[in-house]
Order: sequence, then C-alpha cells, then structure tokens
Amino acid sequence: MKTILFDPGKFPYAPLADAISEYTKKKNKLVLVTKNKPGGQWDQSNTGLETLYYSQLQKAKALDELTEDQKEQYVEILERVINDYRTFLLYERVYPVREDNSLPDSIQHIDILVFNSIGLLNKYKPDILFFPTTPHHIRQWALGRVAEYLGIEVLMLQLTALPWKYRLAKGIDDQKIYPVTDLDSQPDAGKVDAFIDTTSKDFATALPTYEKKRIEARKGKFWSWRKELKDGTKNVNVLKTLMYKHRLYKTYHSLCINEVSPNDKFIAYFMHVQPERTSLPEGRLFSQQWLIIRTLSLMLPKGWKLLVKEHPSTFMATFDPRYRSVKFYQDIAGLSNVDLLPISFNTFDIIDRSQGIATITGSVGIQALVRGKSVLTFGVAPFRDAFGAFEIYNTRDIKNAIEKIIETPSETIRKKTAEYLHTLDQSSVSGFDGNSGDVKDIYAREHKIKAHIKLLSHFFRSFA
Repeated sequence: MKTILFDPGKFPYAPLADAISEYTKKKNKLVLVTKNKPGGQWDQSNTGLETLYYSQLQKAKALDELTEDQKEQYVEILERVINDYRTFLLYERVYPVREDNSLPDSIQHIDILVFNSIGLLNKYKPDILFFPTTPHHIRQWALGRVAEYLGIEVLMLQLTALPWKYRLAKGIDDQKIYPVTDLDSQPDAGKVDAFIDTTSKDFATALPTYEKKRIEARKGKFWSWRKELKDGTKNVNVLKTLMYKHRLYKTYHSLCINEVSPNDKFIAYFMHVQPERTSLPEGRLFSQQWLIIRTLSLMLPKGWKLLVKEHPSTFMATFDPRYRSVKFYQDIAGLSNVDLLPISFNTFDIIDRSQGIATITGSVGIQALVRGKSVLTFGVAPFRDAFGAFEIYNTRDIKNAIEKIIETPSETIRKKTAEYLHTLDQSSVSGFDGNSGDVKDIYAREHKIKAHIKLLSHFFRSFA
C-alpha cells in the first residue's frame, strides 16, 4: 500500500478521476494538500478524498504533536531550512518586507510552517509528496524541504528540452528522472526533426508564439507608452511603477555597447525575467543572477568577455521593481570584462558568434545546443544532461567547462544534440494527440495540460 500526499495545483480533476479511483481501490491512500478554496473541483465533497489546506500550515497551533524523535529533529530541520537563503527570498516574494512584516518576523512565520509540516508529515507518513512543479511558494517550499529531510520522496512534473513533452522528476534540487511503468511516450521523430529545423533557422522563426504576440501588441517595440498606459488602466500597480520601469529601461540601454567586435571571444549570458520559478528556486545557489555574472566574470580566460543581455519581458511584461535596480545594471557594466547588450540584438546571432552561452534553466540553452554551441547551466535545466551542457555548482566547474568548450567542435554538439532529443522523445510524454510533425504552437497551454494529465494518469495507475 502506498500513501501519497498530492498537491493538485491547477490540474483539472475530471480527466484524472478514473486513474485516481483505480489507485485508491487497491487500498492505496491519497490525501490532497491544496491552496484551492473549498467548493472547487478538488473539494472533498466532489473527490471523496481527505483534503488539507496550506493555510492550516500557517497557524501557530500545531496540527499534530511531534514524536520524541521529531522533537529532537525539529531544530536541526529548522536550521537547514533557514540556512538556505532561498527560503527568505521565497518568503519575501509572497510577503514583501514592510513595517508589520519585517525580516525578523519572517523567521517566526517560517518556523511555524516548518513545525506544522513536521507534524503533518508525521501524521500521514506519506511515501511520496507530489507537487505539480518545483515548489516555489513558501508554504510548498517549507513542506517539500521538511519532507526531504525526513526521507520522503518528493516528486514533480518536469518540462523536458522538447517544449511539448514532460517527465516525472524526484528531488527539489536534484530532479532526477523518476521511472513510470507502462509509459505511453508517443514518440514522434517528425516533430523532433521539425523542432530542430525551426531552431536551426533565424530567430524570428523560432520565437515562441506567446513572445510573438507580446511583440505584436507593442507594434515591434520593446517600449510602448501606449501599451504601458493601457495596462495601467487595468492595474493600478502598473501605473505606480511605470516611471521607475521607464527609468530602468533608459538606464539599461545607456550602459549597453553598440556593437560586438568580430574579434571578441565571449560567453553570452541571457538573463531570466524575475520573479520566476525557473530562477528561484531552480537556480539553487545561483538563484540571484548577480552571483552568476560575478562568478563568470572572475573565471573567464584572459581576453574573453562576458556579454549580458536582459530578457525582453523584463520591460514588456508585468514588472516587479524588487528584482531590478539602476545599481544592478551599473554594477554589471562596471565589471571590467562584462558588457551589456541592447535588447534589440538578435539572440541567435549572439549565440552563433559566441564561444558558448550561459543560462540558469532557459530554453535558450537547448537553442544554443541545436545550433552547435556549448551551454553552462546554473540550475536544474531540463537539458543539463545533454552533450555540450555543463552543470555548474562552483568555480572549478566553470574552469573545466571552458576547457572542454574550447576543444569541442560545433558539428559534434549539433549531431549529439539531435541524438539526445530523439532519445528524449522516446522516454517522455507528449502533449499532442497525434503524430503530425507540426511544431506550431508547441508552447500552447492546451498541450501542457494534456501532457500533465497523461503523465499523472500513468503515475497513479502504476500503483494500481
């Protein structure tokens, strides 16, 4: 018998009902833990499943008494959670610091989450804690970290290097592949070839549909007063930060170089828009991008440069002033071997002219590999196990990666990447229903949901 503590996130219940029923009929236990409000599709009255709410973890009164062993573990577990600096960043992301919510206050709130997570996990003793994705809300984060420290498997869905295919992963920071029996991977070599072909062409062709729509809404401009003011009429917070956002936009471009010398040897770092799960917490130690830029700057060979390009969505999408500042850009530009690039510079041109690129987990990584360039990954990138990708934990990893980058031909990387993607295609679940070879709208939400449902159904039935 298996006991699973399951966070359904935004998954629809109806398509999963049969698989869940098969799972529970075999005397397996499924307990829901959710942030959804009572009365929704995952309500206990609809599912018949015992349901807990994350809000319960925030109450000072313990949910359940701790065993003597867990009382002894309590301080050790709390220390581990607090000593991970991402804990405070995730807390501040949800509960910004202000007069009635200071940094010292956050320790009390985190302690309550940790204490109650120990009690909850002690009560249900799950074999598996399942999240829809890497936990990035402070409540999920605390529960997940405590579970790992107690030896409970933490699983989640993982997007692969192919944007329409998913796998199960184990471990918040490790994210090793979790095997599922009788997996219907629905391989489609034609679609993989089409993806490689599209990514090998010009940047405009490979740009995701959602990014194209964002640019079209601004008539091809990276800054549009008309669009900003229109958005401000819908959301007062947009208006509050608008002048600061524009100041940052102007400051950034005032610090940029106008062109890249054809003789320059460089690594290109493509920044992530923030806040996003793909950097915090998936960047691990390097969740804050300054640390990546500083470390790369220190470790580059003499005569090499680091070229840094801001993500267009920083200025084209919803803006959070906590994650960018004038000083941030000035400090980057102040590093002797680092240059900022205008947002308008063509990403694929930069990739092709580089010695290699760096990212935390971004899709630009697989694009670079397809185009024959090595990638330094500073987080749990879905392609970090590909040939030509180097997972970075420390300065020694950077030094070793650069040595291999210098000696590895681009054609070898292109060939190995194609082989990697076709192998991946056979071991992951597709969000498409048929084998068309068409990669139009591969980033569409509908394909994501279909892949999630297929994978979760296989997962539950594997225990039935």
